[in-house]
Amino acid sequence: MRIPSKLKHLLHTKQLWWRYYLKHKDQIRPVVVDNIIKILSCGLRTLGYTTFACSNPHCSHTKIVCFSCKSRFCNTCGYKATQQWI
Repeated sequence: MRIPSKLKHLLHTKQLWWRYYLKHKDQIRPVVVDNIIKILSCGLRTLGYTTFACSNPHCSHTKIVCFSCKSRFCNTCGYKATQQWI
């Protein structure tokens, strides 16, 4: 399981993002809301996942790998993209 990024943790703490959103939803651009939702769901099953299983028929070991959001504003995904670009 992934360790949540500091940004993701900050947005989840006391539901700060959702309280801010409800208070200012008329002033926030839709693209900002889309990116925040991507960041909050990064690494969770909501974006999809792949299941890997052992090829040995006697082993029932499986591993679930969740997809990332691939947003350039996400601490994890944006950092990876920047490092690959460099």
